[in-house]
Amino acid sequence: MTTGKKIAFALCSLWTGITSFFAPIAWGMIFMDITGHGKGYDYDLGPEKDISVMFGFAELVIWTAVTLPALVFVMYTLYGKRKVLILIPIAVCICLFVCGIFFVGGFEKFLLFFNLRV
Repeated sequence: MTTGKKIAFALCSLWTGITSFFAPIAWGMIFMDITGHGKGYDYDLGPEKDISVMFGFAELVIWTAVTLPALVFVMYTLYGKRKVLILIPIAVCICLFVCGIFFVGGFEKFLLFFNLRV
């Protein structure tokens, strides 16, 4: 692997970790915007609901465009070395996602994004 590819791999790995950690917050905000509850569940948006839904879809497209290329590059690079290594970024992303849930305030607070009660 060349030096440029090593730097790209390191930056993409770092970016994948950052986006995995903040994914619970982003997913919660995207979900609330798409469902029309952009200002919370206690507030009725009324005529602003259409704008909130459009923002939610735009956020979803941007989040996908920001996260997927780096993750695919990391997984493709590791898949080229050994097929088993593809499990490492998946496991790290899941662990960072769970850490991000605890950063939000735990599973109860995370589920409140989706209007679910425990």
